[in-house]
Amino acid sequence: MRIIPLNKASELLKKTSVHSPIDGVVTFVSIAEGETAIASTTNIRGSHLMTIADPVHLMTEVQVDEAEIATISLGQKAWVTAIAWPDHPLPGSVEFIAGTARTVSGRSSASFTVRIRIEDTKDTELRPGMSCRAEILTSDTERVLALPLGATLSERDLETGVDDLHVFVYRNGTANKQKIEGGLSDDGFIEILSGLDGEDPVIVGPAQALFELRDGDAVSDRTISD
Repeated sequence: MRIIPLNKASELLKKTSVHSPIDGVVTFVSIAEGETAIASTTNIRGSHLMTIADPVHLMTEVQVDEAEIATISLGQKAWVTAIAWPDHPLPGSVEFIAGTARTVSGRSSASFTVRIRIEDTKDTELRPGMSCRAEILTSDTERVLALPLGATLSERDLETGVDDLHVFVYRNGTANKQKIEGGLSDDGFIEILSGLDGEDPVIVGPAQALFELRDGDAVSDRTISD
């Protein structure tokens, strides 16, 4: 018969209780009754007891390419869209930016982990582990002149080595090449800083037709964008 001192037994008894560092809901239990729990940080059976989620404070992790991480800062606004609700973007803000890059499967370049806190679920039933996409607003502006990206063409200046943007403006039945200066852009539009005004009729794609267009070519008004 093994005799254990009372103080030692009391210490062992205290260690049988596991307390969660946060309040929340148990979403996954990875150990069954009768199995041995192992105090370890390695990925072996028994080292992970359960997963607890805090439904009040929801966050998502996204991978930002190293070429774009310089434009990300703490507090920036973001829109998070769960795959299950593609038409319900949710507001959020950047709360954490990893200090070290890592290589993620499926990416050719290194990326940084960025955590975004979701500020308002708008009664959307989100669940831990859901896939989502995020748009981080690196800068914004109000009431600007913008064009569809499909209306712009890029051409490299051989003297400076800089890529210049230009569009074709419809005037008197011909296409007139016009150099422009672009600003902010998203997946569909680009801000026009100079080179055009709101009254210029700009010719819009298809891309192959624009690529073959030359300054002074005759065009029909049917190619003009609304």
